[in-house]
This record gives sequence, C-alpha cells and structure tokens, in this order.
Amino acid sequence: MAINAGTIGQDARQDPSAGYWMFSARADAGWFGWSVIVPLLLYLPAYWTLGSAAVWPLYLVYVACFATPHLWMTWVVTGSRQARGMYASRTWWLPVAVTAAIVAIVPFTRDVGGWDAFFTGMTLLGAYHILKQHLGMLKIYDARYVQWTGDAGFVSQMRPFRWLCGLAFALPVWWVWTMPSLDIVVDVQRFRLLSPEVPSWTLWPYVATLVALALRCAWTLVRRHRAGKPLPTAHLVLAAAAGLSYLAAFGLVPTRDYLLSLAIFITYHDLQYIGFVWMFQRRRAGWLVAAGHGLDFVHALAEANRPLPYLGLAGAFSLLVVGLIVALPPAGAIGVVVFVNVVHYLMDGMVWQRRHYPGLHAHLGPAGAR
Repeated sequence: MAINAGTIGQDARQDPSAGYWMFSARADAGWFGWSVIVPLLLYLPAYWTLGSAAVWPLYLVYVACFATPHLWMTWVVTGSRQARGMYASRTWWLPVAVTAAIVAIVPFTRDVGGWDAFFTGMTLLGAYHILKQHLGMLKIYDARYVQWTGDAGFVSQMRPFRWLCGLAFALPVWWVWTMPSLDIVVDVQRFRLLSPEVPSWTLWPYVATLVALALRCAWTLVRRHRAGKPLPTAHLVLAAAAGLSYLAAFGLVPTRDYLLSLAIFITYHDLQYIGFVWMFQRRRAGWLVAAGHGLDFVHALAEANRPLPYLGLAGAFSLLVVGLIVALPPAGAIGVVVFVNVVHYLMDGMVWQRRHYPGLHAHLGPAGAR
C-alpha cells in the first residue's frame, strides 16, 4: 500500500534502518546540505582573500583532511578482519595487482608525457567515480522508494533522469575540453591537463540537451504528483545538492585555478562518502551482533557509535600517506599518488556490487527490495 512522504519520514525517524531515507528526512537533508556548505566555507574565504597563492595550500588541506581519509574508508570497508570474509577475495587483490602494474611503469614515462596522461586520467576517473557514487545512492533511494510505496522507482522508471545526472556531471569536463590544454601546477611539478579541444559552440547543444532533459523530468514529476504518487524527495535533494556543489566549484573559481575547483567538489563528495560508509558500517555491525558474531575493532567503534576514534584512524592513515608523498622524490611521490587513487577507484567499483558481496542489500537496509 502506498504511503505519503510524511509517513515515510516518521517511520525513518523511529527506525533509521527503515523508510525511504537513509537516516531520516531531516538528517539526510542536513547531511547533503552541509556537504555543500562546508567546502565553500573552508576554501573560498581564503581564496578570495589571497587569490591564486592560496590554491596550493588549500589543495593540501583537501588532500590531507578529506581525500586520503576517504581512501582509508574504502579500504576499511573490505579490509577489516570481519569484512574480509564477506567479500570475494578478488575484491581486494585484483585492484591492488592491476594498480601496482600501472605504478611500476610510472617512473619511466615522464619524458614521453606519461605523467600528464596519468594526471589527466586520474582527473577523469575521479569525475566518473563521483558520478557512480551518486547513481549508487540514487539506486538505494529507489530500492527504498519501491519497498515503502509499492510504486515503480523514479530512477528505474526515468531513464532521462539518469541521462540528466550523467551529462550534468560531465559538463565541467566538456567546458575544459573547449579550451587549450591547461597547465596545472602541483607544488613544484607542472602537469598539462590533456584534452581534445572541442569547438566551443558545442556547449550550446550540450546545455540545450540538459535543459530538455530537465524539463522532461519535471513534467514527469508533475504527472506523478497529479496521480497521487509520493514525490521522490530524497532523489531530488541529492541531485540538487550535487548540482549546487558543481555550480559553486566551477562557477565561483576561474578555470586557471582548476585544482581549487576539484578540491571544493571532491570535498563535497568525500563528506557524503564519510556519512554513507559510517551508516553502512553501523548497520553491518548491528547485523553481526544480531547474528551472534563478535566484533573486530573497527566494527566495535561503529556499533558503539564512536565516530571520532573511527575518523581518527582515517586521519592517522592520511598523515602516513601524505608524509610518504612529501618525503619521496618526484617519481616516487607520483607513484604513491597514482597507487592510492587508482586502487581506490577500482576497489570502490567492486565493493558496492552484490556479486562481490552477497549481503550488501541486507547491510544497506533495503533488503528484499527490487
């Protein structure tokens, strides 16, 4: 039986593992909202005061405080003692082996433009990775929507909405591709962001396509509302937060300071991921306790709702990795950077798939949903 959005929100507040929202309507909206606001408050005042001179120090803040702890959170989902038994073994060794093979050739490619290619490739992988995270979260909301309303999910039913999300995420990439290749200075190392340099007029049909898709989605929402179907509020809040973050990151910072745009938007992504992984670990810990299992240290922190020690471990890991990057010569440093990023992208692409982790749906919440 279909239920209205207010009832969904009440059920979710009574039981965070139930209902349409991941935590609750208020908590999810706050989570997404603050993930947009925090990067702006953290980076923009210093940038507007000091100009381009602030970009590299701010980028270091992003790497040490958000990007590298994010990597730890992906690894700890699969790498803690109890988690290892829940995943197919290739979830761990395959990304590590593939990335290690890539890193082995990094030091020998500088003179042929390889480092520019690695930098560009990691940038594109990062954009794709963030898109996939958002689509994954939308699928979770879709499963909950189906489970709690008995109605077809918005994402599963609305292919234009998925196209809209994908093209919107790719718009800044396309924008950069309409310009001559950008030179990006990372500390003392200069990289050229490789691009095909497509004609600038292609932005017009690109944006027109986005507008057409948005209008089609809006009309579908109107028709669903008229039919008495609950609005997919969580889907829309998540999409709006992503859109606002993109507009701020690439609209308030000139393209020449592309690193800061990346820092703003990926910090937004990191904050969302931290909340998502914490929710997942807490639910998995609760499931383990209910099944009569003891908890390893990581799951015990999650079960006891102790996020500060949990994040403290992520911070310690970050200090170790960043210290290693600073201490190594350039060839070694870029090898570490490529390894920790690419292995993370590959591993994250496997961690959240049921074929590698059969218990995924049960531990995310919407068990039994389509």
